[in-house]
Amino acid sequence: MDAIKDFGPERRLALPLKTLLGLFILFVAMTWVAYPLHALWKGSQSLFAFWFVDAAILQTIMFLVVFCLRPQIWRLSQTQPKLEDLAWLAVGFVFNSLPITTDLGPAYIFADVPKWLYGVVLCLYIPILEEYISKTVFLRSLRLRVPTAVALFCVTLMTAIEHSSFLQAVPLQLLLCIVYVVRKNSLSASIACHIGANIAAFLFFSKFV
Repeated sequence: MDAIKDFGPERRLALPLKTLLGLFILFVAMTWVAYPLHALWKGSQSLFAFWFVDAAILQTIMFLVVFCLRPQIWRLSQTQPKLEDLAWLAVGFVFNSLPITTDLGPAYIFADVPKWLYGVVLCLYIPILEEYISKTVFLRSLRLRVPTAVALFCVTLMTAIEHSSFLQAVPLQLLLCIVYVVRKNSLSASIACHIGANIAAFLFFSKFV
């Protein structure tokens, strides 16, 4: 069904286009400020090692901003985990096992970064927050305002921009958007797929020194 024809309570829950644009500009601005400040304060080597902490902080700020604006927006997605989500986790793992699709690799993580912290943040915390923001907030809201193809294109580019390698991030980000749409706005499916992809990146493309 064309998203433009989807009216009712969901449209009232979705964020307007001006708000979505403002949130995107806010996130980009925070990214452009946070990373240079980190490098200036702690050095480029520290930024190289702890970039995932910065990313988690930025995602958390975005979550809090959205929660203040529209605390019930989570209702736009299906959040109930299902057994089939394990299959999507496997799909993400296999997909991101390919060197041409990972946006991390190789990421050299220095010895002063606890492996468990890196693994938890990369494989659990970031996928949950990033999928909530990119899918429930942006993709679902956009699909209630513009055609689905346009929403997929915009959100794929938006999420790829914030990764270290834009071109390598595009395939995975497009896959995550498609999974969300195909599974009828299932946030649990896209989160599972993202977790699987990041587990693959953690195992195959993270080099601990």
